[in-house]
Amino acid sequence: MSEIGLLEKNYELTFVSFVEAGIKIKQIIEESGGIVLFEKELQKIRLAYPVKKQQYGFLGVVEFKTKPDLIGLTLKALKSKTDTIRYLICNKELKNDFVNQGRERFKKERARILPRVAKKQADVSLTNEAIEKKIEEILK
Repeated sequence: MSEIGLLEKNYELTFVSFVEAGIKIKQIIEESGGIVLFEKELQKIRLAYPVKKQQYGFLGVVEFKTKPDLIGLTLKALKSKTDTIRYLICNKELKNDFVNQGRERFKKERARILPRVAKKQADVSLTNEAIEKKIEEILK
C-alpha cells in the first residue's frame, strides 16, 4: 500500500436533497480528491417539516475515501454546487466504534433492568377471582 493510501480515511456522507442529486454528489467527491466506495440508491422521503415549501426530499448515503485535509473542499463544494437541504460527513471508523459502544451499553442496561421488570410483572398478575371481586367493588 502506498503512503497516500495510508493517509486516506473512510468517510460517510448522508444528505437530503430536493432533487435526485446522487450523480452530482459523486462528481463533487471525485473532483475534491476522493474515491467513492459505495453509493446507496436514493430514497424519496417525507420531511418532518416543510423546507422551502417542499414536503418531500431524497435521502442518499455515499461512502468514500479521502485525505482528512480535503474534507473542507468537499464541504465547500456541497454547499455551493448542489441543492442539498442537509448533509453530514462522519468518519466511518469513529462511527463504527460509537455504534459498538452504544450496543454494549444497551446490553448492560437491558441486563440490569429486565430482572426488575419481570419481578414487577409477576407481582401484578391477579387471579380471576380477584379480578371479579375488584369489578364488583367498582360497580357498587
